Amino acid sequence: MNIRFIAAVFAVFLACVLQFWFASLGIAVNLILAALIALAFLFGIWEVVFFTVLALFIINWQPAFGEEIVLFGVLPLAAYASHRLFSWEAWAGSLVAIAAGLVITYGALEPEIFFARPGAFLLDLIGSLLFGAAVFAVLNRRGR
Repeated sequence: MNIRFIAAVFAVFLACVLQFWFASLGIAVNLILAALIALAFLFGIWEVVFFTVLALFIINWQPAFGEEIVLFGVLPLAAYASHRLFSWEAWAGSLVAIAAGLVITYGALEPEIFFARPGAFLLDLIGSLLFGAAVFAVLNRRGR
């Protein structure tokens, strides 16, 4: 286990803490999803699976899974697959995948947000993109 892997686990924990804190303030941001998608562009499949399962356990420790948890678990794996299929720069691909993940999540679970509360969606999009970009920048060893 190397320092980069440990830092990624810390990033998942930090995303969980920040997302729960923002939720307690009434601000909906998907920092966990953004972190997991960013990690999908930096690590191998088994690490991505580990980070995803870790985050799923933290946010839903109960044995039953709802459709939002299943979707949440599939999106980082889909981001990993898209990274392997398309030859984009990893930093750009991660940002596109984070934005696409949010659109898919809200489109599947809460489609009225696009029309009823577009400001809330935009706040989530900007916050998630910034957090995902920060996770990517800190853990991207090719950039050093």
